[in-house]
Amino acid sequence: MKSLKLMAATLLTGLFLVGCAGPSSFVDNTWSERPQNVKVVFAEPAIGNPDDLADDLPEFKDNFSDWYKATWTANLDKASHQKVAFTMEKVDASAISAETVKLGDKDFEAPKFAEMGSDADVYLVINNAWLGRESEETQTVQGNLASESQQAVPGSGVSISNYFKAKCTYAFYDVKANKIVAYGAVEGKAQYQFAVSKGDWEFAVGDLVDKVVAKTPILPW
Repeated sequence: MKSLKLMAATLLTGLFLVGCAGPSSFVDNTWSERPQNVKVVFAEPAIGNPDDLADDLPEFKDNFSDWYKATWTANLDKASHQKVAFTMEKVDASAISAETVKLGDKDFEAPKFAEMGSDADVYLVINNAWLGRESEETQTVQGNLASESQQAVPGSGVSISNYFKAKCTYAFYDVKANKIVAYGAVEGKAQYQFAVSKGDWEFAVGDLVDKVVAKTPILPW
């Protein structure tokens, strides 16, 4: 796959990506101390393609949250090098509300758990969890990089890539300071060609977890 991407890049004199996205996450620069323990709460994830779940994770068809919880925990332990103790609990969606904050220049509804106690240094609240297939289109324009129009010319085209994705909105809350210290809306994804596999589910969630903890003190460096 990497060699194909390299070949495509070599054939094009210039490559333009259409569209511009704002920031997807925020970390308060005052949050610098690594927590000793973090409690993660999440509502039941939505599945975009139930047939994939039945095919790839048949043993979790009726209890998917067990797989989700175990996979998140394993990836959190890996990301933190087990320097942080994590507990993870599924909660009713009604226990998760929203706190309006700024993400870039836009309002963002950061998820907030109604019952955050003193049993952890930090709470990580996961909401709007979704897993499923999505396609992405990328417009490529063959030409020189000095072009400002970025309009289609002969040799241009739209490439379509298929991904299995894991998405969520999230927020970290410092219990002692009683404030939100990080939040965002991110997605992890695994590219596939013809069919989704168990490994794609695992990779997408692992990629998602890495993006959630990125630039936070949970990481050991």
